[in-house]
Amino acid sequence: MNRCWMGWAALLSLNVSIASDVILVTGQVESRHSQDILTPVTTNRQGKISELADEGSWVDAGDVVVQFDGSDVDSRILAAEDDLMLFKANIRRDLIRLEIAMRNADLDAEKAQVEVEIANMEAGVPLDLIGELEYRERQLRKARADNALIETRQQLSDATKALSEKQIELELGLARKTDKLDMWRNMLESYTIVAEQPGFVIHSVHPWSGSKLQEGDQAHSGMQVASVAQNTNMQVISWVNAVDIPHLADDQNVSIRFDAVEAVILQGTISEIALAGDVKPEWGDGLYYRVVIEMQGAEALELLSGMSVLVEIPVRSSV
Repeated sequence: MNRCWMGWAALLSLNVSIASDVILVTGQVESRHSQDILTPVTTNRQGKISELADEGSWVDAGDVVVQFDGSDVDSRILAAEDDLMLFKANIRRDLIRLEIAMRNADLDAEKAQVEVEIANMEAGVPLDLIGELEYRERQLRKARADNALIETRQQLSDATKALSEKQIELELGLARKTDKLDMWRNMLESYTIVAEQPGFVIHSVHPWSGSKLQEGDQAHSGMQVASVAQNTNMQVISWVNAVDIPHLADDQNVSIRFDAVEAVILQGTISEIALAGDVKPEWGDGLYYRVVIEMQGAEALELLSGMSVLVEIPVRSSV
């Protein structure tokens, strides 16, 4: 198993012309039924791999394949939970204070209404029954009661409005803080990546160092760190230097040799050539294009995802 698993260990994308009419390119066997595992979005744009299933190990759907270090997010979750708890306590305090103010304003308004009714009754006594001085004093008390009623009703309206506005403000604040806490919790959950299908675990190659990723390594968000591959519907993935791309074409025939299966040469066909190239720092300057190759007769071989191959590509004249 060890010998057939990873033939040319580092899987350098070798582009060498051994003759004027042939280009040699290394590649890797890959299942079309493959789950690519990428580094999730993190707090600092890269994550530390704390757990990684052994390469070549079999996993079932639901098994943990990669676990990223979530200690930083853990601390953020604790801080967000404390902040939310304090905010809820402040909500209760502020609402109780405003509700008391509104009830007091309501009582003042009711009291002012009673004072107005009494003042109206007293002011309704005819002048000739109580004398001019008493009459004028009663009219003055009525005016004051009317003004007091207007003022207390305004205070009640203001208190009611303040309570309503505070409730809206607190609801929005509570939603923001809850959403923030949910965001951190979802981020932490994304740090644990499980297999979506049964298959073998394949570790990815670090794009800068060219070495296999392992526990303790750092990976940028979006970087592929592993894959879960089945052993059906196999194809070959190669990366071809931009210099050689003009010599390739769709449906072009190629020959494939396997490091792990001696004396076996399969014929293949180029099925896809990427429209844009990628930078591969570990291979030097230049762009490399992803090329997909379909194999003929691969079903008769016991191929495993991750096996390395050597592809012979006949040179075609550039257009």
